[in-house]
Amino acid sequence: MNMFDLDRVTGYLEKRFDEFSVIMFTNHDEQIRFSNGSRDLHNIWEESVLNVFVARGKRTIMTTIKEGSDLEKSIENLSKRLDQAPENPLFFGINDRKQNYAISGSSDMVFDADNLADQAINGAEDAGSERMAGIVYAMRSRVEIATRYNRGNYNSIGVEAVVRSFKNDRSGQACGHSGIGGKLDAYAIGRRSAEGIRNVERHEGREGRYDVILAPMAAGNILASGSYAFSAHTVISGLSYLQDMIGKQVASPIVSIYDDPTDTMGMGYRFFDEEGTATQRVPIIDHGSLKTYLHSTSTARYMKTETTGNAGIISPEAWQIEMSAGDRTLDDMISDMHEGLMIMNSWYLRFQDYRNGVFSTVPRDGVYYIRNGEIKEYWDGIRISDSMPSILKNISALSKESEYVKWWNEISPSRFPYMIVNGLNVTKSH
Repeated sequence: MNMFDLDRVTGYLEKRFDEFSVIMFTNHDEQIRFSNGSRDLHNIWEESVLNVFVARGKRTIMTTIKEGSDLEKSIENLSKRLDQAPENPLFFGINDRKQNYAISGSSDMVFDADNLADQAINGAEDAGSERMAGIVYAMRSRVEIATRYNRGNYNSIGVEAVVRSFKNDRSGQACGHSGIGGKLDAYAIGRRSAEGIRNVERHEGREGRYDVILAPMAAGNILASGSYAFSAHTVISGLSYLQDMIGKQVASPIVSIYDDPTDTMGMGYRFFDEEGTATQRVPIIDHGSLKTYLHSTSTARYMKTETTGNAGIISPEAWQIEMSAGDRTLDDMISDMHEGLMIMNSWYLRFQDYRNGVFSTVPRDGVYYIRNGEIKEYWDGIRISDSMPSILKNISALSKESEYVKWWNEISPSRFPYMIVNGLNVTKSH
């Protein structure tokens, strides 16, 4: 049961602060872990949490107040801490315009985590997995926001599944996520995890620049990680590889990327941002041209434009990155490739230079060498070492198929097709 009374909370905040935003989450999360064909862990968490932002002049501070806390004392302490905080020169207030929220979906919808785990196991086993491990994570939350200017609420429903299958010493992985408007096909995710394992000779990978097919998980790891550069705060801070690029060609003409928190088929949907602005589908890159940065009210006022509904009050962020699909099939991509690689997944992406988007990441769960349209070898021991601007500009083909992908902290909720990146730099991982 929710312990917080939002009217009482806002009453405290209105008396003490110039600006405030308080978001109340009443959460019910369920996690099922499975391995070797059976479920081995079932966790359920329930909690109420307040995310509180307050401002007095240009002094700002954010905190989280959890169940069991003394509410009035917590807010008094917050006020004292704010008095000691430095001024934030980039804060120009939160959205004071009245908002209308396009709330949709049923409040009584529930994802059956037990059944989804069984389906994932069955799919992997039916596709020949010798052993597998995975997780289903189902979330329900009542989300309520209050500012001086707006109030809103909705029921957030989401589920994600990840399955990693093994055949001999090879692995394959697949994932998916769904929101209130979708239906998670856990059986298909299980099947894909095993079907992606190809029975070809194993070899040590060779350094060089290759044309590479990135599967949706690999694309999500790279491009969703690189979405930090879309934030106006990152641009203002001088850490974006897209600085001063509005209206310019930053990607291949076939590339269109948008942030779509209105897509309830995925679990990254939301109806308002952290300062109460109604969210919207935001075209970021359109046929290779950069259209906008992602804005809060403060960054928008600083850059003399309009908020895009992406607060993060201090630093705007993407909610659900999606890339438009293309006109190729995966089979076509493989059969038309003279020499190159197919990389199914990658992890541990790290940036060496945020300003220029230089990074490295380690492929896993299937790196396949292709020659004359056939998968010839399974590769070990390589690393992708390249830059975000180079990858965006060298995407030469996109598949008709696209997948909703999310995995741990490696891939935020997103949707990507298969893609070919020409001249991707591959180095040894050791």
